[in-house]
Amino acid sequence: AKGLNIAASKAMLHKYDCKYFALGMFGNLSYDWGGLVGADVAFRTDYTPEYGDWKMYPSASAYWDIRKMFLQSSSDLSTLRLEGGYGESGKEDYVPYDFLGAYTPGEYEKVDAGVSSYYDGRSYIHTKEWNVSLALGFIEDRVTLEAGYYDRRTRDILDFYCSGKPMREGSMYWDAADRIKTASQESIVANNGVELSVGGVPVRTRDWNWSVNANVAYNINRVAELAVQDAGGMPVGWDIIATRNIKGYPVSSIVDAEGNILGNPTPKYHGSVGTVLRWKDLSLDVLADGAAGFDILNMNVMGVSNRVAVKENYIEKGDFLRLARVSLGYE
Repeated sequence: AKGLNIAASKAMLHKYDCKYFALGMFGNLSYDWGGLVGADVAFRTDYTPEYGDWKMYPSASAYWDIRKMFLQSSSDLSTLRLEGGYGESGKEDYVPYDFLGAYTPGEYEKVDAGVSSYYDGRSYIHTKEWNVSLALGFIEDRVTLEAGYYDRRTRDILDFYCSGKPMREGSMYWDAADRIKTASQESIVANNGVELSVGGVPVRTRDWNWSVNANVAYNINRVAELAVQDAGGMPVGWDIIATRNIKGYPVSSIVDAEGNILGNPTPKYHGSVGTVLRWKDLSLDVLADGAAGFDILNMNVMGVSNRVAVKENYIEKGDFLRLARVSLGYE
C-alpha cells in the first residue's frame, strides 16, 4: 500500500490527450460444396488520415473432408479432414515523443523540450502467417488426433514523425505544419513450428462421461531482420545489459558483457494435459500445462555474488510444469 500511495501522489509532468480518426473496411466471402470442400476469403483495410497510408490485411482458408468424399462407408474412421490457410493482421499505436524510449532500446532523434510536442512516433506490428493441419478421428471421434504446421513472420516497425516547423528561420518558436516522416526502423521476427494434439473419451454412458486431451507444440523463434536501433537490450537490475537481439537467434537472447549468448529466454516447447469427468450434472475439470527448452537469469543469485556482469552460472533452466486449473461445477 505504501508503494501505491507514493506512485499515486507523484506529480504528473505531462498529460497526453491524443485523438485521431481511423477508417476501416471489411469483406468476407465463403463457399461450401456439400460439406466436401469449402473456402473462406476475407479482406480488411485500415486508413488513418494522420499518417496517410492504407493498410491491407487479406486472408484465406480452405478445407477438404477426405473421409466424406472417399471413405464415407468406413466404420472405424470417423474424421479425415485437411485444412490450410493464410492470413495477415496488424496493429498500430500512437507514441508520444516522451515515450519513444520505451519502444526502442536504440537512439532516436533528440529535440528540445519546447518543441517535443511536435514530434511523435507510430508503432506498427504486421504479421503474416500460413498454416496447414490434418485431423483424424476414430470410433465416432472417441479417439482424435490433429497435427499442424505454421510459419509466422512479424514486422516490428517504428516510424518517427514531425508535425511542426519554426515560425521563421532560426526562431525558437514553432507552429503546426504538415506531418512528415523523419525516420523509420524495422525488424522482423520469425516463428515456425508444429503442433500435435490427441484426445480420447474412455467412458461415455448415460450418466458418465470421461474425456482426456493433451497437446504439445514445438516452436523455433529467431530474429530474421534486425534494425541497428533494435540490437541493444534493455537494462535490468543495476543497469546491466543482460539481453540483446542478434540476427539468426531468439529474441532477447541472454548475453554476457562481451555479447556472447548464454541462454534462450523463449520456450521451444509448450504443452498441456487435461481431463473432464462428468457424472449427471456434476463435472470435474483438471488442467496441467508447462513449457520447456528455455533459460532464465536468476537475478537473486546474481545480486548476491556479482552486480556488474552476467555470467553463465547465473543462467538456469526455466522448464516448468504446473497445475493450472482444478474446477468442480454443477449444471
